[in-house]
Amino acid sequence: MNLLNCEICIEPFNENEKSPYVFHCGHSICHSCLKKFIQSTKINEIVDEEHLSNSLYNNKKIQFNCHTCKKSLIYSNKEEIPKNFSLLDIIRQFNKPSYEIFKSGAIKKEFLTWIFLKLL
Repeated sequence: MNLLNCEICIEPFNENEKSPYVFHCGHSICHSCLKKFIQSTKINEIVDEEHLSNSLYNNKKIQFNCHTCKKSLIYSNKEEIPKNFSLLDIIRQFNKPSYEIFKSGAIKKEFLTWIFLKLL
């Protein structure tokens, strides 16, 4: 399993529709799959996503099991599921041309030395 891909659709994460969201258990899912997941999950009698923003349902909770570890997860609303900014930073680094990564100092000299010695 590639850690830079969504665990559901296996497509690479990006900063748009495939941006990563992280559950309390630590597993991530892309925004597109999260929307589909919420729409297809019975959420304490809420059957579609538009009801989640309706004030009549504010006391309802989103409850479902993680797609990977099956841990029970409970959120007050879908906005409570945070974007995985750490993973987004890694994706941004991988999408930069190599010279920008070295120029920005994202890769430290010690780490490059360690890689070089491992390759010998």
